[in-house]
Amino acid sequence: MERRSHGALVHATARGRPEAYMKWIVMKYAEMLIAAGDAHFRQGTLESLPLAIQRYVEAGHILGPEPPKVPKLGNKKPRTFANLSQEDAQLELGFPFSSQLKKGTQQQLDADPKGEQRVCYLRTTYFCVPLNPKFKQLRTLLNERFYNIRNSLDIQGRPVTYALIEPLIDPGTLIAPGMGMSETIAVALADQNSPLPRQRFEFLLHRALDLCSELRSLGERLLAATERKEVESFSVLRQRHAVAIQKMMLDIKNPLLKESQQVIDSLLINRES
Repeated sequence: MERRSHGALVHATARGRPEAYMKWIVMKYAEMLIAAGDAHFRQGTLESLPLAIQRYVEAGHILGPEPPKVPKLGNKKPRTFANLSQEDAQLELGFPFSSQLKKGTQQQLDADPKGEQRVCYLRTTYFCVPLNPKFKQLRTLLNERFYNIRNSLDIQGRPVTYALIEPLIDPGTLIAPGMGMSETIAVALADQNSPLPRQRFEFLLHRALDLCSELRSLGERLLAATERKEVESFSVLRQRHAVAIQKMMLDIKNPLLKESQQVIDSLLINRES
C-alpha cells in the first residue's frame, strides 16, 4: 500500500520483497563493474587490458556460477485447465490442518484486505519458477567479454593486435577537429589575444616555486613519519621477541627449581635421620 501511494519510495518495496531488493543491488553492482571493465577494454592497450580483466573477474565473482542444468527425468504428463482447477482442493486435502486457530466467534482481522502486499498464491505445483533473465543476460555478456579477450578480439569482436609500445603522438591529429585535445589547444591559442594578467611572470614563477618547495617538504615529512612508524613497529617486534625469549627461559628454569627443591628436601630428611 505504501509503495502504491508513494512510488518513489523504493525502500517500501524492499520491506515487502527483501530478496528481490538484494538481487537488484547485486545486479546493479555487477553492471557497474562490467561498465568499468568495458571502459578499460575500449582503450585497446596492453596496460588497460589487465584492468578490464580484473573488473570482469570481480563481476563474475559477484554473479556467482551459473545454475546447473537439470536434465528431464521423465516425460511430463500434459494437463488441461479443468485438471488444474482442482489443485486447490488437492492442496487442502494434502494439508488439512491449519496453525491459525480462532477463539470462539472472534474473527481474525486481515492486515491487507485488498491483497496488495501479496506476491502470489501457491495453487499448483505444475508450473516451476523460471530463471532470472537479467542474471542470464549478465553472465552471457561476461562470457562474451572473456571470449574476446582470450581470442585477441576487441569489444566489438573484431581481431586486434596489441602493440608493445604506444605510437608517438601526432600533433596534427590532436589539432584535427573531432579529437578530444582540439578544444584544449584552441583555448590555449585563443589566450594569445587575451589581455595581460595583473601579476607579472616572475611573481607567478616565485609562487609556483614556493608551492613546489612546500610539496617537497610535505613529502619529506610524510617519509619521515613513515620511517618513524616502521621504527616503532620494529621496536615493538623486538620487545615481543624479548618477552618470548624470557618466557622460554622461565620454562627452562622452572624444572631446575623443582629439582633443587627436591634435593633440599632429601638433605633435610637425611639430616633428621
